[in-house]
Amino acid sequence: MMLSIKSEHDIEEVWKDIPNYEGIYQASSRGQIRSRDRKVWNYLKKGRILKPYISTSGYYCLSLSGKKHYVHRVIATTFLGKMPNKIEVNHIDSNRLNNRIENLEWVTRTENVRHFMGNNDMRNVYIQRSIKTKRKMKEKKDAAKETVKYLYYAEGYSIRDISKIITLGKDVISTIVSEIREEENIPSWTNGNCFGSLSPNNTSQ
Repeated sequence: MMLSIKSEHDIEEVWKDIPNYEGIYQASSRGQIRSRDRKVWNYLKKGRILKPYISTSGYYCLSLSGKKHYVHRVIATTFLGKMPNKIEVNHIDSNRLNNRIENLEWVTRTENVRHFMGNNDMRNVYIQRSIKTKRKMKEKKDAAKETVKYLYYAEGYSIRDISKIITLGKDVISTIVSEIREEENIPSWTNGNCFGSLSPNNTSQ
């Protein structure tokens, strides 16, 4: 006699009211969030499954009554309750987008870090994401530096005017100007046009 094994999709989905949002929102054992049918003034507002977005940290997030929440924490709080001595929620399979209740557990900060460090795939993904982010930040900084160098030292724009053109704070631009001055060995009394104008209107021979 063969026994049939239920897959995760065969397990019945259970819905429960979310603490502090009773009668408004519910969470499911499969990691979904929905709004409930409710009356707004004299109008019946139909409930629906809410569509989360992925945060920069790689977790599903959504807004409940205008307040941002991480989906995994909502699911854990709803089905597991809160644990005073364990304040973080761990994804057992290391997939931050798998918010099924059987994949979540409350852990301490130390336990969460230990789980992360013990998972090579997850650690490598995090490292690659960090490298990519730092590379993009460097590219943006280099582009800003070239623009400031051109506007301040070649065209003679003031720091105040440059801040309006490239929407960077005056303090940031001032720091960039100082960095360029040190790198190019530009005298501190110099203020603009030390490289000669690069403007198309410059017709000097």
